[in-house]
Formats: sequence, structure tokens, C-alpha cells
Amino acid sequence: MPSRDIAFRLLNPEEKLADPLLGRLLQDWRFAALWSDLPSTRFADPLRLRYLLGSLVLLDVVPSEYGLRRYRYRLIGTNIVAHQGRDRTGSWLDQHDEAEFAMAAQKVCDLVVEQRCPVYAGVSRQILDRFYPVQHLVLPLGNADGTVIRLLGGEIYPREAPDCFLERLSPRSGYVTEMAEML
Repeated sequence: MPSRDIAFRLLNPEEKLADPLLGRLLQDWRFAALWSDLPSTRFADPLRLRYLLGSLVLLDVVPSEYGLRRYRYRLIGTNIVAHQGRDRTGSWLDQHDEAEFAMAAQKVCDLVVEQRCPVYAGVSRQILDRFYPVQHLVLPLGNADGTVIRLLGGEIYPREAPDCFLERLSPRSGYVTEMAEML
């Protein structure tokens, strides 16, 4: 699924997002950040974020040699899997089959970790035979000492974007419980 026109920016503290779901996620994260310097990984509670559950991504921040970081997909929401046609849970971001997207996404993740603040990204993604604008919000989550150890992303596809997943996703009655266990 090729991408093009990848653009991203740090969000200033007062900025609001046009998409209501990403806007709510940003507002919830900012509220949680009032109580601590950086919201903890507990912020990604599936009950708290049920309004965006199928459109969430969790990435583990994994330090590697020479001060570089790698990012591993910990969880990918079912809406994202359906649009991308693939579940990347457990795989590495830098091994994404789309090199241009992987490089841009690595830059976004590095920026979120280094600046410890939200980043908004817009990407034009090809689904089947057409390109669609996809909105991303990436948020840092920390541990007790304030180190960013996980990234939480919201990914919104337009309503008219088709699902390209060829196999039907089987109903998962324990999805919320399963997500909670993965956190």
C-alpha cells in the first residue's frame, strides 16, 4: 500500500485538531499530562479509549546500539488492519514493506520521543486503486522516571476508504480484555 505526501509537525499546547476522535484523544492526553510530566503507559487503557479502540496503535520504544531507537508494533487496531490488509503486531517499524513510509514514520517517532510531545501527521495512502488522506496523532507515554517507553497513535481513515483486508476479520469477543492484557 504505497504512501505519498507525508507531512508531520509538532503540536503546540493550544492547538486543536479538526478530526473529533483525534481531537478527543489529544485532549485526554493533555488532561492526563496535567497530573504528571508525561502520561504513563496506563493512559492507554482500552476502557478510557474505547471511542477510538479499533484505530489505535501502540509502539514499544526499544533502545538499540549507538543511541538509536527502534520501534516495535505492540498492538494495531482492527480498523487499521482492515484498511492496510495486514497485521504488523510484533514486527519492527523499520522493516515496514514501504521504505519511504518507514523512514518518515521513524522520524515522527524519534521526534515524539525526543521532544516528549504530540506530533500530528498526514499521509496520502493508496488503498486498492486510489489514494486517501489518513490522519495520525502520535503521543508519548512514559515510565515512572519519565522515560518515553511507548508511543500511542491514533490513525483515522476517511469513511469512503475501503477495507482491503481480503480475509474477513473474525469476531473477537475478548478483544478489550486481550488489549488490556497486552498493555
